[in-house]
Amino acid sequence: MNHCIKTMRKITKSANYPVKHQLSQAGFSFEVYSSVSDLPLDWEKAIFEQNVFLQRPYLTAVENAPPFGLEFNYLIIYKDLNPIGRAVFQITKFDASSSVQDLHHDPSRHSIWWRIGQYFKKIIARWAKFNLLVCGNSLLTGEHGFDYDKSIIDRISWIKIIEESSVLISQYLGETGLKIDGIFIKDLEGDKSIDGATLEKLKFHEFVFHPSMVMDISWDNFDEYLAAISSKYRVRAKRAFKKAKAIERIELTSENFESLNPAIYQLYQNVANQASFNMVSLGEDYFYELKRQLGDQFRIFGYYQEGELVGFYTTIDNDHEIEAHFLGMNGPVNRKTQLYLNMLFDMIRQSIDSGKNKLVLARTAMEIKSSVGAVPEEMFGYIRANRSWINYLMPKVLELLRPKDDWLPRRPFKDPK
Repeated sequence: MNHCIKTMRKITKSANYPVKHQLSQAGFSFEVYSSVSDLPLDWEKAIFEQNVFLQRPYLTAVENAPPFGLEFNYLIIYKDLNPIGRAVFQITKFDASSSVQDLHHDPSRHSIWWRIGQYFKKIIARWAKFNLLVCGNSLLTGEHGFDYDKSIIDRISWIKIIEESSVLISQYLGETGLKIDGIFIKDLEGDKSIDGATLEKLKFHEFVFHPSMVMDISWDNFDEYLAAISSKYRVRAKRAFKKAKAIERIELTSENFESLNPAIYQLYQNVANQASFNMVSLGEDYFYELKRQLGDQFRIFGYYQEGELVGFYTTIDNDHEIEAHFLGMNGPVNRKTQLYLNMLFDMIRQSIDSGKNKLVLARTAMEIKSSVGAVPEEMFGYIRANRSWINYLMPKVLELLRPKDDWLPRRPFKDPK
């Protein structure tokens, strides 16, 4: 990991944290830190909603086993010296040529016009390389980048504070040898007429790939869930259970985790390499660190066939929600046993048994997720390049590289009578 950081940053001036800045709004300021271990107790004083992804254990896990090339900044926002908000920033090297997976599809399987289109896409992708300052979390779907006291500051003022802070941090990073090419505010879930209008006035462009797939959990047990879906989808579910009858599902513990880590990471890579878009690539110890730091809040379930680990999925307990996190599987086993579909059913069962209100399934494989009852939830990102001419071209570039949104929503639940 250290090698990745060095290739990303060429230090020309020492970075001294914490960095303190006054903001243009009277009485507001912020302090920025580069490590969770340096955060003062004001970080906890700025808790205004329960979000595991802004708490020290999770942030420590990601910092200890970071995705390749990622660096971190943590902000505490003050009003008259009182902490009234906090934000997480990630600095990442965005490279479209490696992030957009459909650029690497086998051209022999497609028409001549598709190949011509891919040729021009690849030219653009080779150019689309930036150091991005991201407000939010590149490993998650959802508004997990900040928390603030809504009784003191309104949404528009807060968004403006995030934007101004981003500019000041970018300038400071540039002085320490890391040129920031753009700012990305990720996965906002607020009113688009407020967030979007505010940021578009500040020259940001809307940047959305796919919606997040979520499920409201309202059943007392899994049998109730099965009774709520139509007979067509219930038959499909039972067929999937039958195909995976020989698969054994075991929750992995801290004790057996370390020895299984290489196999887990290989299964993760099997899936990551097939994704249409990857903003980050996990390090080998990421899952191990999550288990070490989060304990029972992070759960990992292994799937075994004849004693061999052939798949796994992970979840993170986030207050009243369960967040489905990364998973991995053996492709041929998945095709024979419908392993992935069984994983989705197991996540639903887990959410019901845990008494949660919501299951967040993120933004991949949307059609199969909708077939078990998940629905799309729109959230919006906003990006601005620091060079005006690049920012002018940004919408056209993003639209060209955006994966096709060609999935068919399913309706598995019975129509209400």
